[in-house]
Amino acid sequence: MKTIAFQTEFRPALPVVFGAKDYREFRVTLEEMDRLLSTTGIEDRMIARHLKSFAASHPEKQCRQPSYKMLRQALRYSILLALTGLSYRALSQRVADSILFQWFTHASEIDGVRPVSKSTIERFEKLFSPEDITQLIHDCNTAVADPGGAKEFLCSEITLAFDEIFADTTCVKSNIHYPVDWVLLRDAIRTLIKAMNLIRSCGLKHRMVNPNEFLRRMNSLCIEMTHVRKKKGAKKMRKNIFRRMKKLMKTVERHASNHSRLLETRWMETNWSEVQTQMVLDRIQNILDQLPQAIHQAHERLIGERRVANKDKILSLYEPDVRVMVRGKADAEVEFGHGFYLAEQADGFKIEQRRQKNRPPDLSETFICHL
Repeated sequence: MKTIAFQTEFRPALPVVFGAKDYREFRVTLEEMDRLLSTTGIEDRMIARHLKSFAASHPEKQCRQPSYKMLRQALRYSILLALTGLSYRALSQRVADSILFQWFTHASEIDGVRPVSKSTIERFEKLFSPEDITQLIHDCNTAVADPGGAKEFLCSEITLAFDEIFADTTCVKSNIHYPVDWVLLRDAIRTLIKAMNLIRSCGLKHRMVNPNEFLRRMNSLCIEMTHVRKKKGAKKMRKNIFRRMKKLMKTVERHASNHSRLLETRWMETNWSEVQTQMVLDRIQNILDQLPQAIHQAHERLIGERRVANKDKILSLYEPDVRVMVRGKADAEVEFGHGFYLAEQADGFKIEQRRQKNRPPDLSETFICHL
């Protein structure tokens, strides 16, 4: 593995804080993590592997490959997500305000502080592949299992023991709606309307009424659908409302396709980069690709009154591999999410994690090391 050459930034020293025991313990944890990542070379090796993998899978994008600084920030922001349990927005605000978080994420520079936005943190969380995460955990285990490494890097007088391993499984719940049939159409329209508004704000317009009018109409139909359940003849009324939803969805789908083609051919007229343009196009295409199945699924449930097998359902337009998990828990008989396996040794150091295939992992669900 080649060593990456880069210019390190000057980081201001952390201030001395008296009292506040909880803060000092948390600060020690971050300082030890920083030392483990930097001194052992774990961070450099992980970033080098990611760059090599990116170059192999995207040979045509050599000029736009992620930088070392961005990948280092992605790793450290993801660690903070796992440690703090904060939302993307809350973490972005904390980094802008906290000297400790700025120091750990390398956001503070000589001329000022440059925290990233909540959207960037979300992309950071999904940046690394399953192989990257697995190798990172293996490297951490190797570093602390070595007697010299444990003493030097974790301030421990004894080597961590791996003779007792504790494992458990759980469900990582997804933020999805229930019921998932006709509500998917509302989600689809909302995403398409937001994308069209972005395109139109750049001066690229296709003939249509105000896009927000479609969103208002869909919201009205959703309210009707919700309140009709207990009325006389509710089944027939629900079918009628769904047919109106489907007609509206077809209209919005047509306008979204027109705007997508318009952006694809005339994106140079905007102030967007090629990457930003592709993100908007992908957002639209993701919805358009799933619309036929989403409409069919809702049609089967509401019009045909037929059950749809779990394996054939779309539960989320944004997380395609979400599953229905029947766990039989007292507070949650059925859950929507992803299976998650976690193993740790007696001191709480994480040994292994496995998740459902095809879902991009994020470090916020993988506690890299518990010091």
